[in-house]
Amino acid sequence: MRREPKFAILLLGILAIGLTTWIVLPSIGEQLQQQLLAYAGRESTYVVVSNNLGGPVVGLPQNATASIGGIQGVQAVYPFNINDTAVEYHNVTVTAQVNGTVREITFKNFTMTVKSAPIGLGYFPPSLINVINGRLPGDSEPGFVANCGVQNLGTRSAMMVGDVLEVSVDGIKFNATMTGRNAAPPLTNGVCLLWNQAFLRQKLGPDRFSKTFDSPGANYAVVKVNRIDDVRPVVSSINLLLREYPGYVATYDEALIANLDIFEHQSAPLYGLIGWAAPLLAASVTFMASYLSMGRRSWEPALLISQGWTRRSVLRFLVTYHATISSVAVLMAIGIAFALSSLISFPYDAYGSNVVGSFTPSITYILASIPAAYAVSISASLLDVLRVKRAGIEGALREF
Repeated sequence: MRREPKFAILLLGILAIGLTTWIVLPSIGEQLQQQLLAYAGRESTYVVVSNNLGGPVVGLPQNATASIGGIQGVQAVYPFNINDTAVEYHNVTVTAQVNGTVREITFKNFTMTVKSAPIGLGYFPPSLINVINGRLPGDSEPGFVANCGVQNLGTRSAMMVGDVLEVSVDGIKFNATMTGRNAAPPLTNGVCLLWNQAFLRQKLGPDRFSKTFDSPGANYAVVKVNRIDDVRPVVSSINLLLREYPGYVATYDEALIANLDIFEHQSAPLYGLIGWAAPLLAASVTFMASYLSMGRRSWEPALLISQGWTRRSVLRFLVTYHATISSVAVLMAIGIAFALSSLISFPYDAYGSNVVGSFTPSITYILASIPAAYAVSISASLLDVLRVKRAGIEGALREF
């Protein structure tokens, strides 16, 4: 190593790169699969029951929602009432299509109607509240959490935390501030504004609040299903029950489930193949590079044998040399793998949502890299001794 430091560094670099590949690629494939399955398991196990007729609708009776809860595969049912919230704008410009031509029209007064609900037991499920930006409003605070990507027509951009809007709930007008944004399953985005129950009850008064959000029956329900595989059978059973209630239908994210099927039957096996193929490929490349690199120094074992060394002694010497290189390469590979894990994140388009993935070097592949490195060392040493034996002492020394 001291005589030819450049060669030792080259061999060390080849081994370190191969072992890093051994650790990193399977770790990424394995953990990406786990992250995507966990994401899909959270997001795709919700079903929404709603009425698509529009206008005033008759709520589902309690026995109907109880029957839904009794369907095999249903974990929980959250029935509640949603109602309209009017957002009032003044002197706003709206893009509209008039006689086939896209035009910008300025309205002195413009009303945008969205669906809303209070948060709490018997209303929008608190278990589905995950504020990713901002915060929940206080009990006496005129604020709401946005549960959709609604646009603020006043600013002509997406509604942002801190925006103040003039709203009307069942005829009661007041100014309200967006205090946060919720990350909920995409199906529930139809319930656009989420209110603090205590504030809204106080603002509307008990009678008006009850009339608006406590009507008999429920006109909306969120159904949590046990497993992804149960979603389609549960939806079929719910829709059979809903035949008696005009306009009501159970919906689920069909694209998400279809993409998940593709992932499980196509992408997941591919990640599994990466997990097996990457270590084998890395080991093969590392071994061949080491073996070919040592070919130019095959005269060294012959020289040692000519000086009285036994072949076993030469083999021990070569194994020690390669093992030293391999030990340093393993440490370098582990360090590089952890450095990459702290620096690299990879976005993945998961069924329309952006999932940012990361990885941690798998302890399994780290431990596996140690015997792999020494296996390469021993193999290269054995082949080097056999090459000298085939060429003969004199033939090998000619390269000296």
